[in-house]
Amino acid sequence: MNRGNLNENEKIFDGIHSNVESLLYSCLSYKNKITIFLSNSIATMNCFYRILEQDVREIKKSRESPTMAFNPLTINIFSLNSHMRKMFINVQNELKYFDSSVVHSLIQLKTMCGKIKKTINHKERMERKLGSLEHELSLYINYKDVNMGSHQRVEKHRQRTINRISKYNARQKTLSKVLEQNLDVFQQMFRDFLDVWFINYYFTTLRIAATLHGFSWNCPELRKIGLSGCTNGVIDQNLSPISKSNIVECFHENQDLVMGEIENLKITDFLNFM
Repeated sequence: MNRGNLNENEKIFDGIHSNVESLLYSCLSYKNKITIFLSNSIATMNCFYRILEQDVREIKKSRESPTMAFNPLTINIFSLNSHMRKMFINVQNELKYFDSSVVHSLIQLKTMCGKIKKTINHKERMERKLGSLEHELSLYINYKDVNMGSHQRVEKHRQRTINRISKYNARQKTLSKVLEQNLDVFQQMFRDFLDVWFINYYFTTLRIAATLHGFSWNCPELRKIGLSGCTNGVIDQNLSPISKSNIVECFHENQDLVMGEIENLKITDFLNFM
């Protein structure tokens, strides 16, 4: 058994364990942020509907032309709410898959890491105990009989310490061998895990981003708002942030905390994954 190789594997494992915990935290944050974003969007739309409904009543009473950037009489809030709720349901379904295939698998991996970490901690406690016993044995060897009592008493304690050291050494060697094998298997399993996990993560978040982007561009009522910035049928990108072509990239920059953890694991470049 190569002790140096075992120590190196333990360092690699500690790095993986730390990154898995951070990755799990980031995935949960991503999921919560998307959920809060959708819930707040629905709540905001309901509030907007109540305000706009009041404004429409005032316009009808006064029979004046609306002064808003778009005519509220042309915006079907019921249709907008309907499209938003459909989008909300679609994203929720994707988040359920995200939870089962991305988050849950990380939780299982974290649990496995925790068990291996307990074994490492147990080995370290055993090594400290061995060090303490070896120090105790050195005292029996170096001290004079006048300081340690009778020769028989010293020999009895010395032999008992030797027996304990032998027992701990045997247990420590067995544990180290098992741990070394487990760490080798874990590292290979972790590489296989990432091959599947990252694809699930990448395409699920991509579908969520595409759903949000599709809603912002394909919803007829939102297009009416976005097209208010048109000139001769051409959309002014500066006046219509809803129609920006880089909305998916902006979405990831603003919402996707997980990418930072993936970069720590040095899996791949997100933008060049395809």
